[in-house]
Amino acid sequence: MSDAHEKIKLTLEQEKEKMFRIAWKMCGNQDEAEEVLQETALKALKNWKQFRGDSQVSTWLYRIASNTCLSKKRKKSVISVDPSVLEEVVHETGSRAMANDADWSKDPLARTLNDELRQVLDNAILKLPDSYRLVFILRDIEGLSGEETAKSLDLSVTNIKVRLHRARVFLRNELDDYIRSERGRK
Repeated sequence: MSDAHEKIKLTLEQEKEKMFRIAWKMCGNQDEAEEVLQETALKALKNWKQFRGDSQVSTWLYRIASNTCLSKKRKKSVISVDPSVLEEVVHETGSRAMANDADWSKDPLARTLNDELRQVLDNAILKLPDSYRLVFILRDIEGLSGEETAKSLDLSVTNIKVRLHRARVFLRNELDDYIRSERGRK
């Protein structure tokens, strides 16, 4: 096995969990995420000579994985939110902090509500346009820097910041709707 194959194999092994989470959040289910990981490995091995070395191997692999997810979504013709809708979102600058710091980790009701909120958030993330969802996942869920995300997606850092802001505003609005409806049930 060549050094290139070893390097790809090692990087895939190190980044497998992170890449799986990205693929799962982008594709929306485990089976497709596993397919994306397999396709990413095959594409990376097949196209190793195209890797220019101006970024880390992991950044290159994230790009392959994200492009593979987007390609799968296009083939399925999944309808998503039109990005122009997000242009009209009112930009909020304030943030609300939790007033109560109580430990609810052992409270079954709190745990159930937390699981429900996580599901609502996952569904809201899936409603994001692909270009915003991918930036949100890479930056806020996986913790990549703006520069790493920009390299992975072949975008400017400024464009990453704009897309991330729009994704956050969209998600904040989605969660506000959920929280208002929950308050209305009480």
